[in-house]
Amino acid sequence: MDNVGINDKVIIEQLVKQYTQLGKEEMDDSSASIHDIEIKLGILSDRVIHLPKDTRKHSTIFNISRRNPYGEIFISDYLAYIFDLQHNGGWVEPINTLFKLAYPEKEPIVSENTSVEIIREFPLGNCGKIDLLIKIDDTSIIGIENKVGSKEHGDQTRGYVIGITEAFKGRDLFYIYLTPSGAKASSEDFRPISYIELLKSLKTLRLDWITNIRRGVIWDDFLTHIEEYIAMDNGVPKISERAKLYIANFQIISEIQKEYEASREAIFYHIVERIRSNLDLSIWEITDFSANRIWQRVMKNSWNQETSDLRLIYTYLFNPYNMIDLLLASKFRFKFEIQGYNYKNWQKSVNLEKFIKLIQSQSPTIQKQCEEKQIQYLPIEMPWVFAYKDYPIDGNVDRIVTQMISAFHEFSFLTPIIDESLQLFLSDNTNKNDLQ
Repeated sequence: MDNVGINDKVIIEQLVKQYTQLGKEEMDDSSASIHDIEIKLGILSDRVIHLPKDTRKHSTIFNISRRNPYGEIFISDYLAYIFDLQHNGGWVEPINTLFKLAYPEKEPIVSENTSVEIIREFPLGNCGKIDLLIKIDDTSIIGIENKVGSKEHGDQTRGYVIGITEAFKGRDLFYIYLTPSGAKASSEDFRPISYIELLKSLKTLRLDWITNIRRGVIWDDFLTHIEEYIAMDNGVPKISERAKLYIANFQIISEIQKEYEASREAIFYHIVERIRSNLDLSIWEITDFSANRIWQRVMKNSWNQETSDLRLIYTYLFNPYNMIDLLLASKFRFKFEIQGYNYKNWQKSVNLEKFIKLIQSQSPTIQKQCEEKQIQYLPIEMPWVFAYKDYPIDGNVDRIVTQMISAFHEFSFLTPIIDESLQLFLSDNTNKNDLQ
């Protein structure tokens, strides 16, 4: 909370105490009125903006690939790649930097003419597998144990020393224990290095991006990830100040959330019935209406043709909110869709283009009519959408219903055109579904 003033800290501490006590009490008129809750939520809203956000700002390959950002296996693989001269273009500085941190009294261990082999999870018999084993010419061995989120198991490193000593007699042996905080290993032969020390030293290296852009991208990504996830947190994720405030207020927030969810579900079905009452249900069908979908559909009964692989639908879209959350949405999208797919084998239908051309021939002015109503016509980015328009809403139930019904009526000029085009389309036997 370094970014918060002293007065703000006091207020937040008091607020947390008040909310914690309030969450323990039964929420009735004797313990907390709605007005009291509104005041406290108002204070929370005003003060939360002063709390620092999570300082991580960059996406790395770990995030993009949805990997565990603290995963030891993935980070060890990354280290092996960074240190491997065959992969990094013969760049010796990274491995020498780590070595000099652990053994400052030694000269750099690798040169451009050195033969380097890096082995991941090197087996040492009954002693287990060490994370990285680096063979340098025929003279030296570096054993690296990498710990990010876990601790050493028993005398793990002592076993590694025994195994490496037995396997590589006559070679110079070096051991490095790499952890976020620089913790000591059970074996004194392993020299502790922290990711903070390593990062600080690696950031001083100068990389020529021009000669190897790919190497530069990977290098920069590695340093960014280490800095924002491993070195910053000492390998232990921290709870942000905002998250702490949420935890302290969880009980009252969850109570309010439950009340809201119950109310919004009732409102959803209320809106559905009001829309239904404005439709001639002998002609129209409200299909797939569900509180758990972001899209809701209205379809004419005569459009449901099994003899064609076209599906013609009017759709309400409340992205990014579910229909059940439309009280929070600032707009919805109403659109007419022509889904030109054969649902038996999911192959795109040639009938889609033929049907669109038929509509255009039946109504040459259809594009102009859409433009006059500010309706988007045949959007390139959505080939299954014939036309759409966005409508603003503000959380008022009556205005939402009115706007949804207005959208349906504004698109109604399309309906007779679609009807006539569909009849002509189905009368042509070449458009029949071959897979029926």
